Amino acid sequence: MSKVIDNIEDIASIDSKAVLTTTQTALDLKANLASPALTGTPTAPTASSGTNNTQLATTAFACTMAGGSTIPALSNSQNGYMKMANGIIIQWGVGTIRNGFNAFPLTFPNSVFTVLITPEEGMVYMNTYTTSGYTPHDISDVCNTTNFIAIGY
Repeated sequence: MSKVIDNIEDIASIDSKAVLTTTQTALDLKANLASPALTGTPTAPTASSGTNNTQLATTAFACTMAGGSTIPALSNSQNGYMKMANGIIIQWGVGTIRNGFNAFPLTFPNSVFTVLITPEEGMVYMNTYTTSGYTPHDISDVCNTTNFIAIGY
């Protein structure tokens, strides 16, 4: 017999149910084309800077667009901070008037540009601030807490 006929005879002797089961098992492990559930660490090509369309964005693309090589460090709480890739740190939170000095969530390593405070009620002004915190002054004698935003590096 020729080679082709030998192959046809080989195919006829295969357990087709086992082949179908093996094939279906392999297919079941594949992701759906519509809304696939990816596992592990999927990779994708990184789009060029400034791309603005519906393609997937990698973390490398997001970091480039954010202006640095890393995602900003973030403490997302009532008294929190965000460290930008360029060294700028923005901090926010709630402080008290009665206790005097209020520590920032994170000490600025170099300098403070500004600290803005708003009173819960009454009127306050900034008495002093340092790289580690601030001391507000209550001129209305009714305020207990302040909200603050501090920017530095």
